[in-house]
Amino acid sequence: MNPSVPRLPPPTMPTLCLLPVRLSQSERGTTMPKYAKLLEWLALWDATLDEILQHDGLGDFLGHQYCIDCGDEDGLFKCKDCSGGSLLHCQGCVVKVHQHLPLHRIEQWTGQFFNKENLKALGLHVQPGHGGSMCPCPSPGPPGFMVFNTSGVHSYRYKEMHRVFHIWRNLMVLKHAGRGHDPEGIGVTAPGSLTVECPACPHPGHNLPDDWAQARMPGWGPFIEENAYQKFLMDYIDEPEINTCESEHDAIVRVQTCCTPGYAVSGVSLVICSRHALVRRNGASDLQKGEKYCNMDFIIFMALWGIFLPWIFITYDIGCQWSKNFRSRMIKFPEDMRIPAETKVDVAIPSWHINGHGERCRRDFCLGYTKGAGRTCGKEVEIMWSHTNALAPSVREMAPAAQHDTLNDHWNAWNFHKIVGFRTLFAKRFEEAVLMKAKHTEVFVKFLATFPLAVVKKWERMVLKWEDNPKAANPYNEPEQLTTLQDARLELVQEENAKLAAGHAPRHKVSMMGFFSMGFDIEEQQFIFKTELSKTKGKKTSKQLADLEEKRSSLIRQIHLWRPVQVAYTPHVATLFPLVHDDGNASHLLNPESVPLFFPSSLPASFRKLPEIKEIHNSERRLRELQADDALADVRRLRRIITGLWLFKKLNVSGTGNRPNTQMLDMYNRLHTKLQCAANRYHTTYNALLVLDPNGSWREQLKELNPADIRGPGRDPDDPEDMKKGDDQTEDEFNDTMCAEWAQMQARKCRWSEELLIIQEEMRRVLAYQEWRAGWWSEQANRRQDADPSVSSGIAAYAHKQASICHHMAAWCATYWLPIMKKYSIIPMWSQIYALPECQSSTQGEPESESESESESESGDEDNNRELNEVDEWSDAGILDVESIVDFD
Repeated sequence: MNPSVPRLPPPTMPTLCLLPVRLSQSERGTTMPKYAKLLEWLALWDATLDEILQHDGLGDFLGHQYCIDCGDEDGLFKCKDCSGGSLLHCQGCVVKVHQHLPLHRIEQWTGQFFNKENLKALGLHVQPGHGGSMCPCPSPGPPGFMVFNTSGVHSYRYKEMHRVFHIWRNLMVLKHAGRGHDPEGIGVTAPGSLTVECPACPHPGHNLPDDWAQARMPGWGPFIEENAYQKFLMDYIDEPEINTCESEHDAIVRVQTCCTPGYAVSGVSLVICSRHALVRRNGASDLQKGEKYCNMDFIIFMALWGIFLPWIFITYDIGCQWSKNFRSRMIKFPEDMRIPAETKVDVAIPSWHINGHGERCRRDFCLGYTKGAGRTCGKEVEIMWSHTNALAPSVREMAPAAQHDTLNDHWNAWNFHKIVGFRTLFAKRFEEAVLMKAKHTEVFVKFLATFPLAVVKKWERMVLKWEDNPKAANPYNEPEQLTTLQDARLELVQEENAKLAAGHAPRHKVSMMGFFSMGFDIEEQQFIFKTELSKTKGKKTSKQLADLEEKRSSLIRQIHLWRPVQVAYTPHVATLFPLVHDDGNASHLLNPESVPLFFPSSLPASFRKLPEIKEIHNSERRLRELQADDALADVRRLRRIITGLWLFKKLNVSGTGNRPNTQMLDMYNRLHTKLQCAANRYHTTYNALLVLDPNGSWREQLKELNPADIRGPGRDPDDPEDMKKGDDQTEDEFNDTMCAEWAQMQARKCRWSEELLIIQEEMRRVLAYQEWRAGWWSEQANRRQDADPSVSSGIAAYAHKQASICHHMAAWCATYWLPIMKKYSIIPMWSQIYALPECQSSTQGEPESESESESESESGDEDNNRELNEVDEWSDAGILDVESIVDFD
């Protein structure tokens, strides 16, 4: 410090003068409405934001940066909790002033902006006890503990606090988006520019190379601009919604239903980036009556407004319906909202919802069959709703503007935390993609070696043809069951009618098909009754005994009614019926659930050889084959429902109380009972076929069903099944059967290969975007040339601070990813920019590998808060936590 340079006196604290205002009698008797007070504040919108930005710089100390206490040293430190956080102190004075205030938050001037510092690092030591005096025998305490503080309870000012919170939230959003750096002011804010953008998504000019396109070429936040939206909807009030899908999804069934009477809106629709679960710009809107096409069209086109990419991939719960006439509906929109004709748009159904759709939808809109989709699952929006649903009790009572502001604020916070989580999420996805690509490639190569090259080439042409034209034959389709049980019933009835027309007298007034139908129903009721008996073991109540006896009596009556029909078609069976008791008073049947029904398949071999049994023997064989196919279809359908029910309970019901959990358990038990019935029906049919036709062609299609086989759908190892050609199949027939299996295995291999490429590109985009964003913030530092010098200092300081955070975010991610990528011998092009010293990278432990990690976008989020607050010892990024990134005040 040069003593010859005259020093300016330290600045004095500003004085706040409060002047009493006398109100007239009429003014005292009226209350200004809330919106009027907010309109009054809007006149000071820009000035208020400037005052906030001023505190990010030197403010009143610009040009005379001396300690407010001693005046001898440069003031480099300020306390955010003392005197409004505007006074500067030297290191010695700030420690002295805070001897009894150890929990205040301190910041240090770096020359460009204020950075976080702590009193412990500045030399403050606190000895508890001793009445505030010095400890005669001081000793250092434990270094790694944390202290929590509260500011206490103050007088009730709820209305004023609510209003100020609304204003403050608005100002912070504008500040974080850099709107205070624009010379033209807040009023020129572009639609969607306040939304936290996804750095992993492609942004031309930001995180894409300059030559990327050589192959081709007020809603300020997530909510869209309301006036234009409502004006558009006025033309579609009575437009009908036509449904041709088999799904009973709420988006289809309740499209014309207003679920919440008395409310202006029935819900909110949302558009997110499906790979990373970040809310898109202008990607939210209110729904007036279900998810009508006009609502969803408008929000999707707004979310894609200004995006010029060669390919857009959209996942939607009812994409099978919404995608119909998509281009023709787009013509009704303004030209600047339309997707360019040369842009390819693919639509798929998320894996979470596709099991609720019909077979055609599962084939044509499956993400696993879509080229370029990688391992995208499309269910991230459900994770988003689980986060936002907790706000419903609060926002549904708000005015529309407050509701939009609140949701915008929460979604921006969600976006930011997802961006911070990219560090661990992308690392896990990368390792999983490397391992799974290798595994599925090996499995596919082994499977491929069993087929001639000409056959494989034929299959490849089928896949390419279907990818170019979805209306072509789908190679992923497994051979369909051409005949069902109901078709066989119709065929047998027609044969009987033909015999009647030819003059053959019927054996009984009940047809043969009616005989089998009644018998199959009794057979299943016997199993259900046995299952109920097994569930009520032990001492039973009188009601339980009465219910069981009623069901037993009903089953006995059905068997008695069926026996005469059975005797008419298989007369020799009468000799096998239970005998009369010795007393001769009454006939006695065994327990009806154990009574043998004596179908042809359960008759002795000598009976089955009789000419009279031949016709009904063949009829049962035909029906049993188709009954087995139907039973397997029921098993698969019920397993899909049970899996979806379990996932729904896990995400929405668990932890909500005993009543909803009990209801879900009851529903699960009912479905499980139906699954047991379907499995038993298949076992019974399979055993009957072993008797009726032990060497028939059905054995090539039907296998024994073991309990371990009843599982899924889920993430199985996807190993090839043990398949061989049947004796009665030609080579071409066998190859056609294997085409679907080959195509599905190739799709799994290709999707994992794509996933590995996509995740590497996403890593590069994140780094490129953060570096671009850092440069953008640096450019904002000097844009306000006409601002007051103290405001300009704050504007520049905040811009440099944000630029520094973006640089640190990029380095924080890159130095975590590089050792993992090098572990698998993958060296990205950006590795030289963020290269670690050899001594640091060699001492860093290898991150844990998780080959079976979840593909959901919430992976790694549970560790984010912990990772954000710990020191990364091997990274040049330094300490990075939420408070150092987000300016909460």
